Amino acid sequence: MTEVAVEVKPFKVSKICDKCGAGIMMPTGRARGQHPTIEYEHKCNHILCGEVQIYNKVYPNIEFRDCPLS
Repeated sequence: MTEVAVEVKPFKVSKICDKCGAGIMMPTGRARGQHPTIEYEHKCNHILCGEVQIYNKVYPNIEFRDCPLS
């Protein structure tokens, strides 16, 4: 098998609150379920909102994306 090296860039991926549209959803540290279906509780950090939602991954997170070839 041949290895291939590709340049990538890290991106911070955050989740905007669907309720207020101003806050960022942050993990509360609570999780439920078992691998592979773990769900993570998040709470909006906007002072006037506090919406709680469940997601299948933790936000914010880092994703790596290939750099376009020049």
